[in-house]
Amino acid sequence: MHKYQHEFNRWFSDGGDRTHRVNYHLTGESVVLDAGGYHGDFAAEIYRRYGCQIHIFEPEPNFADIIEKRFYGNPKITLHRYGLSNKNGSAILDVKEDGTSVVDVVDGYVSTNDNTVTLRDINEVVDELELLDIDLFKINIEGGEFPLMERCIEKGIVRRVNNFQIQYHNFAPDAEARRNEINKNLENTHLCQYNYTFVWEGWGLKNDIDVR
Repeated sequence: MHKYQHEFNRWFSDGGDRTHRVNYHLTGESVVLDAGGYHGDFAAEIYRRYGCQIHIFEPEPNFADIIEKRFYGNPKITLHRYGLSNKNGSAILDVKEDGTSVVDVVDGYVSTNDNTVTLRDINEVVDELELLDIDLFKINIEGGEFPLMERCIEKGIVRRVNNFQIQYHNFAPDAEARRNEINKNLENTHLCQYNYTFVWEGWGLKNDIDVR
């Protein structure tokens, strides 16, 4: 049995996919980042409910093609064909549908095989896209959440994010210790809204935090 199987069971028993993952105070003016877009299901549901502006980050070419076709002609949903991380570089993917994960990271932009994709520094991306106020940042990138969240904390990007929705993956190196450290730092700016360990977690910005 998976070490955190009880957390999966609790998540499904509570109907987390129908409640926690999609119930937010969003409007048509809200900005949502979807890191790990896969086939675009999450973006589609959030858009159906709220009509938000959504940026989808999906580096795997076949998945990105699906997303591009699915939202073709929708000016409020923008596809970015790269992944988000703590620095610019490349990643070699092990493509396994919704379990696709990074097996190696290489500094700089290289192309060594068909499964090599581009990663970009989240700090550069939020500045380039002029994302000063992010209403929801959903992160499901199969282990890549650790360097991404560490960078968001390091550069103060967390203060721009009203809600984080994070799926941590316990197969990553030092996953438990890194998750604990990230969450300890998040507590300075955010309150935990729900926590299903190594399934999904939700964090909301504290009302008294200066976002400048």
